[in-house]
Amino acid sequence: MVSILRNISHTFCSFLAADEHPKVLVQDWWKDGQTQRQVKAAVEQVLDEDLPDSYGRILFKKKSDNVFNLIVDFAVQGKKWVA
Repeated sequence: MVSILRNISHTFCSFLAADEHPKVLVQDWWKDGQTQRQVKAAVEQVLDEDLPDSYGRILFKKKSDNVFNLIVDFAVQGKKWVA
């Protein structure tokens, strides 16, 4: 799980570096539906690359939802784990 979170963090940092005007990880990003979808898509991208092929569609959805909810919880609580 820790390595997956590191990969998600790396994906976010790469996304921010490639874009002059970051659309993810701005203050209170979790309050905006469009930004939430971008973060969720990044989570799914990383998990798709890192989880074993044995994860079916339903289990993949459950795991990606769990990781996304953890990220939202951290953001709401002001925990700065991504930097």
